[in-house]
Amino acid sequence: MQGIRGPMNPSINYECGLQISAFDTKPYIMMPQNPEYYINLVEQEGYKKVKDLQAWTVGMDEIAFDPKKIQIIKKICDKYHITIRTINMKDFKNELQLIVKIYNDAWAKNWGYLPLDVEEFYYLASELKSSILPNLIFIAEVEGEPCGFSVGLPNLNQLLIHARNGKLFPFNFLKLLWQFKVKKVINQGRVPLLGVLQKYQHLPIGGLLYYEYFRKINQLDYRQGELSWILEDNHAMQAGLELINATHYKTYRVFEKSLVNAS
Repeated sequence: MQGIRGPMNPSINYECGLQISAFDTKPYIMMPQNPEYYINLVEQEGYKKVKDLQAWTVGMDEIAFDPKKIQIIKKICDKYHITIRTINMKDFKNELQLIVKIYNDAWAKNWGYLPLDVEEFYYLASELKSSILPNLIFIAEVEGEPCGFSVGLPNLNQLLIHARNGKLFPFNFLKLLWQFKVKKVINQGRVPLLGVLQKYQHLPIGGLLYYEYFRKINQLDYRQGELSWILEDNHAMQAGLELINATHYKTYRVFEKSLVNAS
């Protein structure tokens, strides 16, 4: 082993990065949080920046789809027979295998890429299945061939913050259920995963997936969405986010330290 890179829990496919900005904000589901002084502690141990990861946000009152660009996207969709559908929960495992296949192709050339294992992803998705909203998970197809996907999740952290003693049972479970069903405290969502097959990345499929996501969360009365994380040099994705008037509001940093003697 020649170096160490992190923080990652346990890999780049999960929570990763040290928060370095926007300390006055709360984390969305499956995003890390740390005090500001951690930055100095890490740097004092000889760790250097290797990559920044960005979190973008947009409110439903701020979101803006450029009508001309949307019209262009729709024309391209018609030309290439691009369609968007939601995940089929009755065929959950096969749908997850499809998502993993697209993910591993879409991310293969990205910095820090680590192949996603089907069984590993299935286990994680099964743990989250009770909180998954099928109408927030989209699969894009070109002439019937699956070519892209996006996964949207409700921000369950808005619920968990009410379990202040860290215990779920017995009373906090009832309290959270009441907050979820009666008060409906969740009005935020996050898109943690989005990918498009490399051979179709020249088409505006990513923008179309974001368009569908925000159209749906508006129907759910969600007021805010986070899109994270985005590599600092993924300019194509950033351009797509700017299309819907999203803004980069928070940054997480991945550090690296050599374990090889300089001498």
